[in-house]
Amino acid sequence: MATKDEDVRSRTSLNMDSRTAAPPMQPRVMVPKGPANAGPIGLMAFGMTTVLLNFYNAGIAESGTVGLIACYGIMHGGFVQLLAGMWEISAGKVFTGTAFTSYGAFWMGLGLFDLLIVTNNLVPGDISEGKCVWLCIWGTFTFMMFMGTFRANRTVQFVFLSLALLFFLLAGGVYSDTVHKIAGAVGIVCGGSAMYLGWAELMNEVYQRDMIPIFKIKWQ
Repeated sequence: MATKDEDVRSRTSLNMDSRTAAPPMQPRVMVPKGPANAGPIGLMAFGMTTVLLNFYNAGIAESGTVGLIACYGIMHGGFVQLLAGMWEISAGKVFTGTAFTSYGAFWMGLGLFDLLIVTNNLVPGDISEGKCVWLCIWGTFTFMMFMGTFRANRTVQFVFLSLALLFFLLAGGVYSDTVHKIAGAVGIVCGGSAMYLGWAELMNEVYQRDMIPIFKIKWQ
């Protein structure tokens, strides 16, 4: 027969076991997947604005479109793409963060420059040589970025290579209307490919499978 002290110790042990044992029904813990992919936002902002500008460069859109391009370039191609770049940087994606931030700043600067000209607050003289150098610098930067896409998919590679070509053609177009119009056609293709890539990334993420091909390379 158990003594009084043994009975107390037995009840204490049972109480401790009941406190440490896992309850029969545990709530399901949702583990966060990490930061969302801001790529589609940046790609759409870049692609749509690039297409709009190059419809004008190709001579398809009328000259009055410049004001629209300037405002849209500052807000969508510029500000939204800049935000996408910051989100990518915060997610640890240095390449896409650098690309979106840089091209976002490019669009904001270009939009502001055009807007000041439209409002007659800026009347620059002959800036042909400076504009040509400026576009060549951006073409060089873009080609350097293209060299960082060798392990990416073919669509990313096409976007950067066609964009580098676009900048160099625009630089040549400073002195030739024909080259400028050719640059416009290349720009429409480049912007369209960026929109396609953004749409593909969005759809593939929504459906969690490769619905839209982005032409991955073997080691991906």
